Amino acid sequence: MAYCESSDLLFGDLPISSENKVRWINAGADEIDRRLGHIYVLPPGSSADPHALLVLKQLNVLVSTGRGMMAQPAAGEDNGVNAYGEYLLRDAENIFKCILDGDIDLIGVEKREEFAVSGNAPTVVYEDSISAVDAFYGFAVRGETTRYTPGF
Repeated sequence: MAYCESSDLLFGDLPISSENKVRWINAGADEIDRRLGHIYVLPPGSSADPHALLVLKQLNVLVSTGRGMMAQPAAGEDNGVNAYGEYLLRDAENIFKCILDGDIDLIGVEKREEFAVSGNAPTVVYEDSISAVDAFYGFAVRGETTRYTPGF
């Protein structure tokens, strides 16, 4: 299922056929499903938060337009990739990273069972009252300074 329409794509006045736009939109949606589908049940249901739907739409627009721009010939870019397409794909990659790292939560989009509970990652708690670095260098040992001098 596509998350955007062909009118949402960022091609400007480039003469791109409707068939190619639809093909890139579907390929972009497939990439979203492939990269996020192991965490979320995609496509989202009707209970999804509007913000989550906008994030998915933005991802679909960025990936679809970026892939489409990379496929277009551009003057002066014979030895490299299309700079605008690369920019769009890099932006999409940053959003993917934020979602996968948990910085962006797709609220209202159902998570797969193994990710449904919060706190499924180990938590490191350091309950010492002093810094381990300070203790190593002898600046603080249970609140008392020592005469330890590094290198001696």
